Amino acid sequence: MASLGKTEEFDPRNTNIDHYLDRLEEYFEANDVESDSSSLHRRKAILISAIGGKTYDVLTDLFSPASPSSKSYSE
Repeated sequence: MASLGKTEEFDPRNTNIDHYLDRLEEYFEANDVESDSSSLHRRKAILISAIGGKTYDVLTDLFSPASPSSKSYSE
């Protein structure tokens, strides 16, 4: 199934994080990615794949020695 819309790379120089996350929520809504516990892994995977390399590097540094993908929404 093709996805509707797109998720852009997050650029902190040009994009407000709250606005980015609001748009990401709309992307999830348009593509039926629920916010229930069974879909949280999918939401996390979409976010990690969409944020871009520089932002992913920051997350990796913050979560070290764990990886961002090993974290849950509640951590």
